[in-house]
Amino acid sequence: MPSLFHVGVEVRDLEAMADFFAELLRARKGERYENRRSGLRTIFLDFDGGTRIELLCRPEASFDPSSFHLSFLVQGREEVDSLAERARRRGLPVVSGPRVTGDGYYEVLFRSPEGHSIEATSVKA
Repeated sequence: MPSLFHVGVEVRDLEAMADFFAELLRARKGERYENRRSGLRTIFLDFDGGTRIELLCRPEASFDPSSFHLSFLVQGREEVDSLAERARRRGLPVVSGPRVTGDGYYEVLFRSPEGHSIEATSVKA
């Protein structure tokens, strides 16, 4: 059976968004790639557990950053609360939570600096 290798996320400011994921969500940044012919620039981000995100910055690209969400599994309610507070201190909009969902998860949903929906979820108690 195939396994998911990575998810690509379109961004406007490649370096700023790579720094955002590294600082707030502790991602490890890979090397920057640039296709000189097409102008595409990318950076891979690696997270604990093997999850990878490829940030893609294309010239003249248009996208709706709130049309999907990225959910990160964290180690408990304290980490959800900590991420919510760190997002608020950075001036990022916290859309909902922290809260217990109807199916028993504890989560917070906030927006990245470019408007992507970012969710931090802890496992059910």
